[in-house]
Amino acid sequence: MRNVVLAVATSTMVALGASAQTRPDFTGVWQLDASRGDESAYNEGPGPVSLTITQSDAELQIATTTSRGTTEVTYAFPTADGPRVQGLPLARWQGDALLTEAVRNIRGQSVTVQQTRRLGSDGREMIVESVVNVQHGYSVAGAKTYGSGRDVFVRAPR
Repeated sequence: MRNVVLAVATSTMVALGASAQTRPDFTGVWQLDASRGDESAYNEGPGPVSLTITQSDAELQIATTTSRGTTEVTYAFPTADGPRVQGLPLARWQGDALLTEAVRNIRGQSVTVQQTRRLGSDGREMIVESVVNVQHGYSVAGAKTYGSGRDVFVRAPR
């Protein structure tokens, strides 16, 4: 019986380790394909949009470059035993999708930006679904306080 329990525990640990290793790797430089998306979260005026992503087990760094310059955000992957700090950019996995959430200041308004990233089957395309929610402290019946969209990025050659 002891050997059966040990075998089950070992196979569970191996399976968990394998699933953690098979997470998609978003690391690289990505160019927005404006003809195939909404440009919902990247409406920064004319010109190309690129993302430079660095991914590790502890954090995700995204540098967004537009015609207005470059902004960088570092998202933390919360640990199971660590507290969640309100207001800090966070990243988490939901299956093979990478979810990020951050509060930003856009044109003087605090907004929450939630994005879901998925890789295409060949790993050369990244689909980003965005929801931007304005936090203005009041609500008006029928008023829309959010925007959403879907953008497609193509991995730049290495």
